[in-house]
Amino acid sequence: MSCIYQAAPAAMLFVTACTAQETVGTDEATIRLLVDQVKELQHRDRDLQERINILEAARASTQFPAAEPAQRATFPAMPEQSRL
Repeated sequence: MSCIYQAAPAAMLFVTACTAQETVGTDEATIRLLVDQVKELQHRDRDLQERINILEAARASTQFPAAEPAQRATFPAMPEQSRL
């Protein structure tokens, strides 16, 4: 009977150790995947920033200088019409 009590904790330790190793392997794979995704996003971010810079430069080169505000036209005062 005492063999069963000794074997049970050993079996539990063995199962726990195997599960921990699988988890570590899964965690490492997840971390590698996340690192690759971050690198891809950084690459896309650089590409987008470069495109923004190109578009802003193109827009700046095609803009015209600000026009002077239009002068308000003034007309001579009209004489009031007399009522009959």
